[in-house]
Amino acid sequence: MNWFRCGSVAYMWTSLQVDLNQSRAQEPTYLLLPNRLSRPSAPSIGPCTSLVPIKSLPGCSRGSSDEEIYFASGHLNGWIVLWSLIRNRASHQWLAHPNSQVTALQYWPREQTDLLLSQGRDGFIRFWSLALLDHLGFDDPLPQALSEIHTCTFTFCPMCFWSSAANSSADLQPGPDYYLAHVRSSEGATEADNIVEVIKFPDNVIVADTSMLKSEETFAGFSKLGMCMALQGVPVPRSSQEDRLPQCIVVVGYESGDVVVYGDGVVIARLEHVLGQGIPVLTLSLQPHSPGVTDEFGGILAIGGPSIMGTPAKTDLTFASLICSVKLGACSLSCLTRIPVSENCGISSFAWRSDGKILAVGQWNGEIRLFEAVWQKTKAKLRPFGCLTSLGGLNEGGLLGEWASTTVSKPHGPTVDQQSTSIRACLFTPVSNWLITAAPANAGAVGSILVWDVYRK
Repeated sequence: MNWFRCGSVAYMWTSLQVDLNQSRAQEPTYLLLPNRLSRPSAPSIGPCTSLVPIKSLPGCSRGSSDEEIYFASGHLNGWIVLWSLIRNRASHQWLAHPNSQVTALQYWPREQTDLLLSQGRDGFIRFWSLALLDHLGFDDPLPQALSEIHTCTFTFCPMCFWSSAANSSADLQPGPDYYLAHVRSSEGATEADNIVEVIKFPDNVIVADTSMLKSEETFAGFSKLGMCMALQGVPVPRSSQEDRLPQCIVVVGYESGDVVVYGDGVVIARLEHVLGQGIPVLTLSLQPHSPGVTDEFGGILAIGGPSIMGTPAKTDLTFASLICSVKLGACSLSCLTRIPVSENCGISSFAWRSDGKILAVGQWNGEIRLFEAVWQKTKAKLRPFGCLTSLGGLNEGGLLGEWASTTVSKPHGPTVDQQSTSIRACLFTPVSNWLITAAPANAGAVGSILVWDVYRK
């Protein structure tokens, strides 16, 4: 393990022994520290809680070469950091949600000005223009957000943002329309008011919400679903946009353990107790759509939940099949397989590679499990590739999971948060397929990012 210093910033290069495909290999990782000023009054940005790829940084030309890989990270103390992977450093950072955790980041590529969307536990979704950073220094505060939307404050559910056309969001290309799904805010909100709202951009109109379902007798048990915990948008291929299928399809995971598929606000598919009786769904991720498939779309849906202690072994990781048929005008949701997770630890994050062949699974114990997904005609096969153990995931921290990252001061506070071993966010870069994961808080370098050179081909 070697250290080197560049100005006021220390970097660490290390090699970890990783067991993949039953063989031993050294996989290099970088530990990247945000390039903050070293003055004692410099604010702490906190552990990384969300990640999103972006097309370009302010002052950099658009392009698709291997040397132009950028992403953004959101942090526990409300900060957003923009990164250049080829330069191994942060480019900009600003305080987006004071005294509040950044729970989700999304990127909106547009023809003129790209926007970054951030959701905080303060109850706001904010829209940031990346063009405003052109003439600002690294630590210069960003001007006020272009716009903001009120969202729910009591749920753990992050927003979801996706293109109306399949595969355009994965390529980070400007598209005609985008959808934003979130849990709507309302005065005196309770768990019974757990309404998912979908907004269409750039029209800025509400195209669907789930409030109408409360009076529908056909949707039995709606009041028993509990809080909305996870959202996943489903891009619809352009060829099917004039057919009988809904144009806005979103998958919702609930506290009860149910997974419900909504089409234009109407229930079109449902799975009950996916992870087991009473086990909540914490995270969802849909396999990227294959552009060569025209008569149906969808893919493998990864579903993760918490660890259940003191009971017989429970399944933490479930794979389901979501298939939408253009010819039939219908969607089906069925369980494919259930995989027990080692040490009975919970799932905190998912990331699919852009080709849909590799899935990374972030766990509460600091490990990243890798799976290969292959479709053989109408049947999907999943094969485990092994585990990556990140810095901090070596039993010296507390197993607190996502529940340790609720707020800066309450109920746990920053001291307890920094003991968490959870991998709170991960992604594969659209270019070159680098795997990027948030370093666990107890790794000792708060706000750090790990970059893995693994299965890039």
